[in-house]
Amino acid sequence: MSVQVKLSRLSNDDRLLHIYRAAAKVIHQKGYDATSLNDIAAVLGITKGGLYHYINGKQSLLFKIVSYALDLLDAEVVKPVKNMADAEQRLRTLIELHSTLIIDKGIEMTILLDESTGLTSEDLATIAKRGNRHYRFVRGIVERLKADGKLHPNIDVTIITHNIIGQLQWLARWYHPGGSLKRKKMIEEFTKSVLAGVLRQEPQLLAAGKSA
Repeated sequence: MSVQVKLSRLSNDDRLLHIYRAAAKVIHQKGYDATSLNDIAAVLGITKGGLYHYINGKQSLLFKIVSYALDLLDAEVVKPVKNMADAEQRLRTLIELHSTLIIDKGIEMTILLDESTGLTSEDLATIAKRGNRHYRFVRGIVERLKADGKLHPNIDVTIITHNIIGQLQWLARWYHPGGSLKRKKMIEEFTKSVLAGVLRQEPQLLAAGKSA
């Protein structure tokens, strides 16, 4: 199935973005190893030679797609929350925005998780470095929650941080638009579920739960 977009009518940035997203869909459907540049060119409605006008090769294209996914994470999740003063609100908003990103642009985020092994060792190191930076960002929020006395007691900060990131990553694997879980409700319930495993419950809430 071809994408009905004329690349020549797009700006250079939009043209590259369109190529990345179209390629991500093909790779998501077929897997990186089974996807050829001919497959991607066919979806774009151009020749393989025409595709080489915009990219250097399949591995280079994969690196661009994975980098694009991390750019989305920085722009749509990290940047809006990094200056929030309250750690609990920062974490809540981070989970809401990250889950929204996965629901709206899940293909790119799934490529980031499932196909990064196809990268060269140098590119993989670059992606790992960016991933570690995101881990440290989330861990900083968790450490602030601990200092504020809002974290579940007796649970290691490292474990909680990996658990938050892991639940968000797994969402990219199992959530499918058009299912019984509607978008807004999905984001609300998912955020509530993640926070329940992170935040300390107030004594009055615990008592209310026992008497219910």
